[in-house]
Amino acid sequence: MEEVDINEQFELLSPEEKLEYIEEASTEMQEDATAEGITDFNFTEEEVNKRATLLLAEDLNQEGGDPRFNIAEEGDAVLESDDADVDAIVNEMNAM
Repeated sequence: MEEVDINEQFELLSPEEKLEYIEEASTEMQEDATAEGITDFNFTEEEVNKRATLLLAEDLNQEGGDPRFNIAEEGDAVLESDDADVDAIVNEMNAM
């Protein structure tokens, strides 16, 4: 298999997969800043994308090439849900 640069690999992800990595990177960066006692922080898009790319690299190294957030083809997902499931989850979360 041809080795692909991690930045190129990140760009090959679907928009949904990229968003998952970006959200996870942003969350981790906020948690890191808070743990260091920083309460006023702003991250650039470049910083968040760099962290997201690092998360992808970690996943590819740990999982033998499968990214953390892999959007399966429709019907191939381990779990299937419909609108009723989503509504039930929302109601349960709102009840907490």
